[in-house]
Amino acid sequence: MKKKIASFLLVFVALLTFSGCSPTTKAYLEDSKKVNQWNNVSINGDMNVQLTMEGKTVNLPLNIKLDGSDLTKDAPMLAYQVTFGEVKGLEALAPGEEGKKLNNLLRGKSVQYYLDLKNMKFAYNKNFLLDMMKATGGEVPSEFAGIKEEYIGIDMGDLPQVSTQAFLTGTAMANTANSDEILKIFEKTFSDFDHKAFNITKEDDTYHYEVGGLDLYNGLMAGAKHFVAKWPSIKGDVAPLLTAMVGKSITDQDIRKIQTALAELEKNDELKQLITGAKLSQDVRFGTSSYTTKGKLSYNAPDGQFALSLAYDLTTKKDDSIKVTMPKSVYYIDYTELFGDDVYYDDNTAIVEVDGEFVAEGYVENGRTLVRYRDFAEAIGAEVNYDAKRKQVKVSKDKQTITLTLGSKKVLVNNKVKQLDVVPVVKEGVTYVPLRFVAETYGYKVSWDNDLYIASLSKVA
Repeated sequence: MKKKIASFLLVFVALLTFSGCSPTTKAYLEDSKKVNQWNNVSINGDMNVQLTMEGKTVNLPLNIKLDGSDLTKDAPMLAYQVTFGEVKGLEALAPGEEGKKLNNLLRGKSVQYYLDLKNMKFAYNKNFLLDMMKATGGEVPSEFAGIKEEYIGIDMGDLPQVSTQAFLTGTAMANTANSDEILKIFEKTFSDFDHKAFNITKEDDTYHYEVGGLDLYNGLMAGAKHFVAKWPSIKGDVAPLLTAMVGKSITDQDIRKIQTALAELEKNDELKQLITGAKLSQDVRFGTSSYTTKGKLSYNAPDGQFALSLAYDLTTKKDDSIKVTMPKSVYYIDYTELFGDDVYYDDNTAIVEVDGEFVAEGYVENGRTLVRYRDFAEAIGAEVNYDAKRKQVKVSKDKQTITLTLGSKKVLVNNKVKQLDVVPVVKEGVTYVPLRFVAETYGYKVSWDNDLYIASLSKVA
């Protein structure tokens, strides 16, 4: 399965989680649903970005103008205009003359870009983009030199589409005529779920939401686990919706990928430490034909060397006169030319479980499962060592030592030569070893689910 599907599912679960909290949160979603039905909108307001690094501060004041049209139909379009105010401090961070050039380039400058959400195409003002490359000391790609078009675009058509109105309003509501049905699905999924990270309060006519980074992380993790646990009972309702949004059938195996991602995240103590310094505070007030969003997102790094603050005050208005069209003078680049095609899982990605618990990820090749050797070995209580000079992997447990050599089918078990049917390999810096051989050597029975691509291990009595 491709990474984009797993990532989309995680984001979808995160959005779902908001629906199962306090009554005020549900009221906020109900109000959000009304504005999600606006077909054409304009957003205007100010943002101020303040970045502090090693005692030096940069201020980036911005005026934002965004027009959106056909947002509830099948061809949503967005047009942005960002105007920089009195930019200060870039010369303190950028080396040499680059900071001064950037200050001069950005101060008072406006930049336009467009987004076609149906076809996932992005168009950016060419001159501004090239000026930025030059100001930062970068080389302008030779293929850009002869471009006559006014905009440079990226074609991201293979990426999953997202809900336009959910993006615009920051809510979990999808911009479809099925909003009521989606709310029912939310209720069915999270009616018995509660977490402080997602509780919204209300005073007079203003909704207030405030959360710290670690609380939000813990809430999202709890919500995702809740979603996975309830999947067998809700998939009949939720799977068709997800399939329509992703453009690919969502299966039990895809949900297993969420379990894989969650298990990896839970082991990432560095990430937990990093997000502790994050905080979000936001007020939203809904009107008849407009609503305002005012808030602040801040982050302070654990080592005190980095701090970021983003303050915003935006007004969204319903405006049926707006009609956005993509510019005609665009030179398009396929996104794989820029980012490559390495952002995916292989379709043969496998999950390895021991006694029903996820322990490692692997992949299938020619009918054989290879597993990330260190994750798997440590999960079963084995000691692992890697001899870079000999390109050998050693796994030791219960007085048995397995010595595998990268690229070789010969393996030593307590110095006795045996034969493998697939060689250990290194992929993207990670060493993979044959799962069945290592598992059975240490007394585990291996069962394979070909539909879910799950290898289940249990200790032989």
